[in-house]
Formats: sequence, C-alpha cells, structure tokens
Amino acid sequence: MFKSGNPSVLQIDGDTVRVLTVKKNKADFSMVKAFEIKLGNISELPLKLEKKSVSLLFPRELSVMRTLEISDEKKESIPAAIASEIEDGLPFAKETVSWDSVVTGKIKNKNSLLFAATSSGSINEYAKKLLNSGFSLETIIPSSIALYEAFRISKSYTKEPVLILAQGNDRVDIIVIENDVIIASRGFKTKEIGAEIIDNLKQTLDSVERGNTPVKKIIISSGSGKQAELMESVKKISGVIIEELKLPDALMSEIKSKGASGSGWELLIGMALMVTGFSKLSLDLSKNTLQKTEKLTAIRFAKRVSYGVVSSMLLLSLSLNLVNGCKRKEVDGLRTELSTLSVLSGKQWSQTIQVIFKAVPGRLILSEFNIDSKGDIFLRGNAETRKEITVFLDTLNKLRGFKAELGYANDIQAGNKQMVQFQMKIQQKYNPVKR
Repeated sequence: MFKSGNPSVLQIDGDTVRVLTVKKNKADFSMVKAFEIKLGNISELPLKLEKKSVSLLFPRELSVMRTLEISDEKKESIPAAIASEIEDGLPFAKETVSWDSVVTGKIKNKNSLLFAATSSGSINEYAKKLLNSGFSLETIIPSSIALYEAFRISKSYTKEPVLILAQGNDRVDIIVIENDVIIASRGFKTKEIGAEIIDNLKQTLDSVERGNTPVKKIIISSGSGKQAELMESVKKISGVIIEELKLPDALMSEIKSKGASGSGWELLIGMALMVTGFSKLSLDLSKNTLQKTEKLTAIRFAKRVSYGVVSSMLLLSLSLNLVNGCKRKEVDGLRTELSTLSVLSGKQWSQTIQVIFKAVPGRLILSEFNIDSKGDIFLRGNAETRKEITVFLDTLNKLRGFKAELGYANDIQAGNKQMVQFQMKIQQKYNPVKR
C-alpha cells in the first residue's frame, strides 16, 4: 500500500494544515515529526517531508458511510450488496465512485459490513491545493474512522454506547460507537459553538435512541481551543456523563516532543494507527475505483430479479398518476401488473403503495422502492433535514399493520447543499392470497 519511507498523515483543518510522520516498529509505531503550516503556504510542504506522498484525512460530509447487514452466507453476497449501494444508493455517478468496505463482525449469521464511498470530483476538489503542490495521495481515510481509532486507544474507551464529538477549526465529526461497532456517523462544516452543533447532536441522539441504542456517555474533543465552552453547551441539553477525549499521556508527550503544538492531533493519531497497520478498521477511499466497480455491478446485474425493476417503474407511475402524459388506461394496466406481482410473491398488497405515498412529507423525495422475497418493502430517498425522515417514520408506524424501521440516515453533500439520504424497511401484516 505504501511507498518506501516513513508514512505521513495530513489533515486540512480550516486554514491550518497538520502533518504527522511516523515510523512502524514491530509492536507499535513511533513519531518522527509533527508540525503545522498555513494552508496558504502548502507549497512549502515538500521541503519538510521525506517523500511527496501523504495519507489524507477526508471529511465525513463529503462521503457516504453506512453499515450493511448481509445475511446470505454465499461468498458473492457481499460484492452484490456493495454493487447495489453503488448503483442505487449514492448521490454521484457510478463512473466517479471511489470506495472501500470492511467486514466489522458477524452477528447471528449476518455479516456486518462498513461501506464508505465518495466521488473522484470531491477528492480532487478537496485536495486541490495539495495535488497542485506536486503531492500524491497514498490513502484517503474518512474522518469518522480516524476518530474511531483515536477513541479505541483513549482513556475513555468502553464497549458501552458512547457518542464522540470532535470539533475542528471549521468542521465537526460525530460518531456513535457500541461494542466496537460504529452505529452512526456524521460530519458538517461549522466554525461556531452554537445551534448547528447542538441540533446535530440532538438529532444523532434521537436517531440512535430510536434504534434502541441509548448513549451512556458523550466524549468531546476540540481542536479549536474551545473545549470548556463546548462541554458546557453539551451539558445543558444532555443528561448523560460528559467527558473530554484524552489520549495516553505518553503518546501526547511524544507528539509534543516531535514538534506538535496546541490541540487537535487526535484524528492524526487515529490515522497513524491505520497507516502503520495497528488499527481495528482499515478503510481507504482511493482503493477501489471504476474498474472494480464495473466488476461488482456486473455481478449484481446477473443476480437482479426482474420484478424489482417492474415494481420501481410501477411506483413512479402510480405516485405521479400521470407521467409525461401517461394515460389512465396505462396506469390501470400498471395496477394490474402490481396485482400479478403480488400473487407471484405470495402476498396481497391492497392499497399499500397509495398509503405510503400519502405519508410522504413535502420536503422528502423517494428515489427507490423495492420488494424482497419475503414481501418486505425497502424505501430509499433524500430529505432536506432529519426532521422530515422522523415525521415520515412516525406516520408510517401509526398506520394499522405497518412496522417501519430506519435502516440508515446519512448526511451527504449535493453540490453546495447538504441533504440526508436514508433507507427504510416496512413490514406489513398481509392477508393470505386466495387461490
């Protein structure tokens, strides 16, 4: 993975660039050099490093990250699941996708797979100044994963559900971890300790509590020099223990002796664990690009069930009633196709589609509708805020015979606009089809 020489990890934090060079030993790593420069002076960076390649910390808000549960024991199930995410679940074109995945564990014959992806355009735009200075990227590490690794070696480490909030100069990371598994993650840009941080914190807490993961502790790190102010603000809205993210004293003493000043080095230390091979998770957003993606999507195409395509087309037609001048007769024909589809799957669907669409809030858009072999409904879509998703979920669960669960809700960047991409699963009590 890495070129010869000691690896360097780099973080762009507002107008500050932090760099940490490390050396891999047999049982751990040691620090070689740590320093900061201004982003405007990044052209001077090659003079300070052994080689012109670095591992880059990549903001969570510029990527999609989610956990997939894969129940099928067959080897091809994981590639097929990833292909499905790439084709149907990402806000950018398949041709531009850069992604990676890692199996994080197995529970009751289900593989838990952490999947992360971004676009080549997002990478090139974010790293533009670095690339223009003649540097190449050895690895691209999501900020959520770096924070996760820093927590694992911190004094606060526990397997109980915890929320970790790391504030930088112009952005924030939030992750929720339980039993060494990332339950939720989000990132967003902000410079102030105010409503945006508190709102995102509340939304994350509400989301994981709905998933029966009540947070026992909130752990905070601030690289902006406002640790006490941030902790005080969080205390006002939470009834759980609040504490500071503290790394081992020996580690912090070593990094300061190598030139680090101030705060905000936690994510870089998490990255150092990854590039030296001492991390629990390893995700590199530059690892898989178009060639690997095409292989996976070919696998999925071969396995795709035809009625999933039919149901998606049908849903679109019924929701709009008239699409591009579609006649009522054609709509009725599609309704007949749905009836046939229901019999084939051994289920009776009745007025399900109409009921679901009546529950959709105004600022929420459904982009995909699928039915699995059990008759469970899977919805995907985008919303402007998490509030619309919560309203939709609550409305569905108030309907008789419906049980709706949120699969994931991830912040995504669509141009200059931040949105929330989600997936839901709806189980329904069916009446048996009469034959």
